[in-house]
Amino acid sequence: MTEVARKHRKISDSDICQRCGLLSESALHAMRDCVNHNQNWGCVFGIACWFVWKQRNGWVFSNKCENATAFIPVIEIQVDELRVNVMSKVNDMENHNSDNNTAWKAPPNGWVKINVDGSHMPGRNLISCGGVARNSKGEWICGFTKNMGRGLTIQAELWGILTGLNMAWHQNFRKVIIETDSVAAMEVAQGIITESPMWKVLATRIQDLRCKDWNTALSYSPREGNRVADILAKSTLSMPLGDRFLLRAPDMCHVVLSRDVEGLDSVYCSPC
Repeated sequence: MTEVARKHRKISDSDICQRCGLLSESALHAMRDCVNHNQNWGCVFGIACWFVWKQRNGWVFSNKCENATAFIPVIEIQVDELRVNVMSKVNDMENHNSDNNTAWKAPPNGWVKINVDGSHMPGRNLISCGGVARNSKGEWICGFTKNMGRGLTIQAELWGILTGLNMAWHQNFRKVIIETDSVAAMEVAQGIITESPMWKVLATRIQDLRCKDWNTALSYSPREGNRVADILAKSTLSMPLGDRFLLRAPDMCHVVLSRDVEGLDSVYCSPC
């Protein structure tokens, strides 16, 4: 029983929160606003409420009888994503990774992680992108490469995110983490940066795709954890225009894939 309720029932003379000693302890204060909560708790609370409400609507209107606890992994992912986005405003993200471990990390059980990357060839302004989908064991599921012709670096990164999402949707993955090493692309994809109409078109397509009936998260990866996607993107600059769907991992990716599973930072000679 909260202190507000105790005072209303004349059980207590004061409704002040006994943990912080600052404000009245209503139910909302007890669950969300007390300063003695973890500093991330406000984010966790808001995101958790949204996903529980989304789960409720899915149950009521679409007969999707999924337990709310199934959303715990994606809530944690979204909280981390929000924290990283805030940090990126004041810090260089590569120097402030939360656990100082830059190696690739496997997704939770039941989720698919798709690492994506874009590549740009200066001088000729050629762009391409690539991506790899892996399960919680780090096993290759599928991948893609795309040569878009001429363009800018940010376009290559955004095309990587969009193509990764499209591949996931058509492969019937319904719990998906898209990971990129481009902070700028993340911000454009989420609508934080909307300066260029050209970028906005790609961002809108990404946002529309994420609004479909599935669970997606967009998160940051240090370059060291995104090496497989980097190899795929760079190797595609010299290939014909268009998309390629990859059922098997190319030979050039095998060493880095193995090192990712072992939890090691990948060191390799980048393709030209």
